[in-house]
Amino acid sequence: MIRSSRLAYLADAEFLVALAGDPALLLLLQHSLQSPVWPQFLGRKSFVPGKPVWLPDGLHSDADNVESVLRAEPWQRPERHWEPTKRLRLVLETDAPFAGEARQDVPLSFDIQDRRFAVRHVRTDWIENPSTLPEQPSDSVSDLAHQSNLQENS
Repeated sequence: MIRSSRLAYLADAEFLVALAGDPALLLLLQHSLQSPVWPQFLGRKSFVPGKPVWLPDGLHSDADNVESVLRAEPWQRPERHWEPTKRLRLVLETDAPFAGEARQDVPLSFDIQDRRFAVRHVRTDWIENPSTLPEQPSDSVSDLAHQSNLQENS
């Protein structure tokens, strides 16, 4: 019997993830991301991160409240776009089953003959774009001036 599955990969995407838990474990995870034993990749070996996958100031003393940490983190504007995003999707795990949607994606078994997953619950919220981001150039003349300044400063 041949089993086929559909796999979808995001290229040129950016994500911010927050973890809560034992501070010693979080410190170990931060160190492991900063000094990996093997090359890092995202999903496939050909998808090597273009930037570090950790933030220099990524450890927070109030890490038990991941929602407040994520909301307080400055927005990372992709260098390739001038068009600002209006809002970001925030997906948080919840212990209250009726507070969100069920996702059956927690692996219980990786056995090819008996692959099983448990259910977790998540709720979705939105973070509105803060007004602190630089404004988009208003016309093509401003855009050319911006590009010219970038070239002069490099």
